[in-house]
Amino acid sequence: MGKPTSAQRRTAETTLSTLFQERDIVGGSEMNHCQLPGQSEQAHFDPGGDLRGPARPDVPPTWRITDLPVASYLPRDRMRVQIYLDDRARAVRRDQPDRQWVRHTHEEIIASDSDAIIISNKADEYGITPNKAKGLNDYIGRKIYYIMMFPSPDQYRDLLVENGILGTGNCVKLYLLDEFDQIVGRTLGFRYRPGSEVIVIMPTRLWRQIGLTLLTESNYDAQVITERPW
Repeated sequence: MGKPTSAQRRTAETTLSTLFQERDIVGGSEMNHCQLPGQSEQAHFDPGGDLRGPARPDVPPTWRITDLPVASYLPRDRMRVQIYLDDRARAVRRDQPDRQWVRHTHEEIIASDSDAIIISNKADEYGITPNKAKGLNDYIGRKIYYIMMFPSPDQYRDLLVENGILGTGNCVKLYLLDEFDQIVGRTLGFRYRPGSEVIVIMPTRLWRQIGLTLLTESNYDAQVITERPW
């Protein structure tokens, strides 16, 4: 079938217009245009085209991010974290075999509590690493010893690369803050049950660099203690 001529199009338009007016009169409507169900009254019928809605302005989408600090509404006893400073929370030095390191802290904790849960960056047979602990619900209502240390040289290098790519200088701080909140949240906050407790052990030098961030930006209530908790 060939393309309709101008005369045929005008005839079709007249016929459609008559049909729509007759329908509106019978139905008692004052509409003089075709409206499909669910369509606004601004929509109109174009006999030579298709059914179109009102023109929309060409504007970019607007995004809104709302940060609701839900943790701040929980009872403080569910958010309290004890921090004990211990300079043995460090890696081994092959050139200093007599220097105590994090393994000695692991052994002392296990000697005082054989069922102790230890989460440590230098995990051995006594514990697991923070990466393995993230997302777990196994420690609800339990006491956790979390040994927080400086990032390894490889981790520190990668974080500095991220600083350069993103044009920022806080990737190391955010990495440590995220790890802290992730591990503490295994048994505190929404996972708090009777018996929940977290002891964070870190070297004094790390506390000097990250302590203010933990006190002001963490979801949890960090408190430094001076007495050894095991």
